[in-house]
Amino acid sequence: MKTLLSILVCFTTLSTYSQESPPPAAMPHPSNHELILEVAEASRYDLVFAYYKDSVVAHYAEKYNWSENLVREVKGQLIFEPPSKWRIFNDFAHHSRTELRWLKELYLSSSDSKLIKLKLQPRSRTREIALKDVLSPIDRQCKKTLQEQAK
Repeated sequence: MKTLLSILVCFTTLSTYSQESPPPAAMPHPSNHELILEVAEASRYDLVFAYYKDSVVAHYAEKYNWSENLVREVKGQLIFEPPSKWRIFNDFAHHSRTELRWLKELYLSSSDSKLIKLKLQPRSRTREIALKDVLSPIDRQCKKTLQEQAK
């Protein structure tokens, strides 16, 4: 019985070591780094965060009859944290310089409301993840507030 158990443990251990590592994150050509940071700045993640924060908190406030004080408290706990450079570089890694310049001009020429609509449209999986990292704290804080109210 001990032998069988030992063999089973060995095979289990070997199978976990034989798995491959995930592929490396996509990184842009170094010559695109500065342009990518300019595109990220022009894309105004902070504006999208503020709009989404107001929308989600208003939705929860209406649905669960929150007081104005509670709405102010929840909004006060939500602070914008910009995505990391790594996330931004990964987000735009597959774009050519021409596409990056076009995105930058599009974002810079857009009004705030048009920019919000552009950023909240369904996008590629990578961009959904990046935007989700910026916006998910809003949902978490609203759900946390609901749990605290239930106690």
